[in-house]
Parts: sequence; C-alpha cells; structure tokens
Amino acid sequence: CKGLGYKGRTAIFEFFVLDDKLRQALLKAPTAEALKKLSRAAGNRSLQEEGVLLVALGTTSIAELQRVLKQ
Repeated sequence: CKGLGYKGRTAIFEFFVLDDKLRQALLKAPTAEALKKLSRAAGNRSLQEEGVLLVALGTTSIAELQRVLKQ
C-alpha cells in the first residue's frame, strides 16, 4: 500500500443500540424481524439508510453505495 493504508475511506455501519425494549425482546422471542422492528422504532437506521445519508452529505457516490450494497 506504499504507506497509504486506508486513508480517505469511509465505512458504513448498521449500529444496534440495545435499550430495555430490545433487551426484553432478546429474552422472550429473539427473531430477526422482531428485533429489526424494535430497533427501527428506537430510531436506529439501516445500513442502506446510513449509506444514503453519506451520499446526501457528499461523502460517497450513489454508484459506490450500490457497489458496496450489491444492489
């Protein structure tokens, strides 16, 4: 990499903040769909939404987002 490393690259993440409702759901019925629904209700964004935000901010392009998300 000639000492350049990953300079200038931006990662996108889908971050899951665990609150009391999600904690209870994990104990009772931890289906992916139930956890996703509760996470969204708590204001967490999906990976795609995070990418769209980066496009809107001018950090990346739509083409790059499509390439990364394989869509």
